[in-house]
Amino acid sequence: MSSDIARAYEALTQFLYRAPIGLVQTSLDGTIEMINPMAASLNATQKYVVSNTLTEASWAPTTVISSDVAASVGALKAEGEGAIVVLGSGRLARFLLAAGLVDGLTLFIHPLLLGTGTRLFGDLPDLRRLHLESSNTSAQGSLVLNYRFA
Repeated sequence: MSSDIARAYEALTQFLYRAPIGLVQTSLDGTIEMINPMAASLNATQKYVVSNTLTEASWAPTTVISSDVAASVGALKAEGEGAIVVLGSGRLARFLLAAGLVDGLTLFIHPLLLGTGTRLFGDLPDLRRLHLESSNTSAQGSLVLNYRFA
């Protein structure tokens, strides 16, 4: 992984996720093993799982948020420092955008064409202008774009 992308993940202090397909696998003894280069940072980072079905999570340190997501994320923003990152859920990201809880976006663009999929931001009710704060390119050609809302 490029050092720019690694630094982006090392800067995390907490993140929200919902079913991050391809990031984790459970080993036979029940521990979580990362199959991604960002493993060390994610294993050490406080995680919050937004779920309607889970009551607990085995990947420590993890807290499950099962009700009043907007209030819970608002409280995390107010009490914490550092970035709150959403991995693995466009639906959650769209909800947080609509609730006005997103200060900026870091987009990772990888040189891979899939041809199908869901629109990242869905149908936004209003135009949202962004200001590019920084951009970096990895040795593999991935882009890391950091935006703030204008």
